[in-house]
Amino acid sequence: MCRAHGVAAGVGGAGRFVGSLLLRPAADPAAATVNSEPFAATAAVIAAAVISPGTVAVPVDPAALRAMEAILGRGATGATPEAAERVRHAARIVQYARAAAMSSRVVVLTEALARKYYPPGDAGDIRCWRTAFGFGQGTGALALMLAATYQDDTHRRYSNQSRDPFRAMLLADDTAVEALRHAYTSSAATAWKAAEKIGEAWDSTTRTDVLLRHRHLLDGSVVRAHPTSAGLDRVDAALSLPVRIKKGKVVVMPDDDHSADLGSAALTGLSMTGDDLTGSFAEQRGAIRSLSMLRAAAAASARVLVTQEPFLGSTPRVYGGRWGTRSTLPPADGQVPLRREVPLAVVLAGRD
Repeated sequence: MCRAHGVAAGVGGAGRFVGSLLLRPAADPAAATVNSEPFAATAAVIAAAVISPGTVAVPVDPAALRAMEAILGRGATGATPEAAERVRHAARIVQYARAAAMSSRVVVLTEALARKYYPPGDAGDIRCWRTAFGFGQGTGALALMLAATYQDDTHRRYSNQSRDPFRAMLLADDTAVEALRHAYTSSAATAWKAAEKIGEAWDSTTRTDVLLRHRHLLDGSVVRAHPTSAGLDRVDAALSLPVRIKKGKVVVMPDDDHSADLGSAALTGLSMTGDDLTGSFAEQRGAIRSLSMLRAAAAASARVLVTQEPFLGSTPRVYGGRWGTRSTLPPADGQVPLRREVPLAVVLAGRD
């Protein structure tokens, strides 16, 4: 549940609601309230919401996000140097958040709802969501809909924090927000790496979600495994096709649409006999419930689902290097050192 700190609302084409909510989590969810009086979301107000930890800027739909970007783009004009820099920092964060799969600072309400629910109409139209939830035109309903997107109905459990993709996304997002304090090329590259990390982590959550994981059987990023033999340190299983998992750490899940349990194993080999593909699994060191779900499935002649375990390490900061625009070499024979102006897209592509 969230407490609304301000609402800017307007009516766009065809009566479509466009605007944004500035929300801060309530200390006591049971006591959360919603301000009834909207006020204009100026560049300074939006910047304060985007930059301040614990506050979320929530454009109602993509059109409102573009309007927010436009407000920030004009907001630095005529402001004090300090205020102008805050607005520019916020503008860079909004631009990054638009490219990232998830953001803790900027959340488009219709997109957040569409990630969790299936609307009976246009997912990009807030009016369809109001109808689906049974809400009227009050601004407080928007905060309630946003709160509904944060409720975890799956109760997924991770053996340790390093395997929690949501924690990895938050850490990567914090790294990007901090790096974007400056308009350096290296800062943009760091934000790009953070967005890439968030995308990988978000993709892993869809592959382990109880309702979405079966969808990934179609492209092979999730594979159905039928254990055929279980030894002391190894379990062999027949795998469904197609297969897009590789040798290494994998996540093991029940083959149903209601159990949120997760296990771990190490895929040590793949072998093809005719049209049949067999995978060999071993214990994964340091992982709780390693191989136990596969052993239980072998004993019950049941099937499980297997997907690649993502690498969820920290997002590295990018600093100046050979792709930068400054040369650190001393001038030779009084000559001016060469400078290289590289487009941002080439800079990002050239980073390791």
